[in-house]
Amino acid sequence: GRGPGGGLPTALCVPIIYRDMGIGTITAARGRQQKSFLPEERQVLVAVAEQIALVMELGMPRENIMVRERLESKLQIAHMLQHNFTPSRMPLIDGYRLDACRASSIEVGGDFHDALILPGNRVAVVAGQASGQGLDAGFHLVRVICELRGILASGASAAELMTQLNRTLVQDVRRGILVNMVTVILDA
Repeated sequence: GRGPGGGLPTALCVPIIYRDMGIGTITAARGRQQKSFLPEERQVLVAVAEQIALVMELGMPRENIMVRERLESKLQIAHMLQHNFTPSRMPLIDGYRLDACRASSIEVGGDFHDALILPGNRVAVVAGQASGQGLDAGFHLVRVICELRGILASGASAAELMTQLNRTLVQDVRRGILVNMVTVILDA
C-alpha cells in the first residue's frame, strides 16, 4: 500500500554479468517518501556491477578459468551439433502442417526432432531426447539421428525402426544413457 508520503517504495536492480552469464544482482532500494533513481545513480550502480565482475575474474584462480573455458568450448560444440542435426524448418507435406521450434538455452541437451521424406510416399516425424547435457548429450543426439535416418531409409516401419535402433544403441551406448523418442510415419 501507499505510505504516509503517498509514494511507493522504489528498487533498482542491476545484474552482475560474468562471461555472458548473470551471476547475481545489486539492488538499491528507496523508501516510500523518496523519489525514483536518477540516471546518474543508475550509472553508478551499473559501474559497481561491472567492477564486481572484473574483481571476480581477476580473483579467480587460473585453473578455474581454464576449466570454465573448456566447459564453454564443449557447450558451443554441443550447441552446434544440436543446431546442425535438427531442422529449423519442417518440410511441406500435402495434407499436413508440421511445425517445430528450437529454443536456445544456456544448457544444451540432447533434444531432437526431424521429419524425413521416405520411399513409398511416406513421411517419418520423429521427436525425442537423448539423456544428458552438453557435449555428451550432443554426441548421443548425433548418433541417434544418424542411426534412425539410416534405418528409415531402408523402408522400415515405425516398430522396426524402434526395434533396430534399440538393438544398436544397447550394444554401444554406456550404461545410464537413455533415449526417449516418438516416431510417427504418415502416408503423404
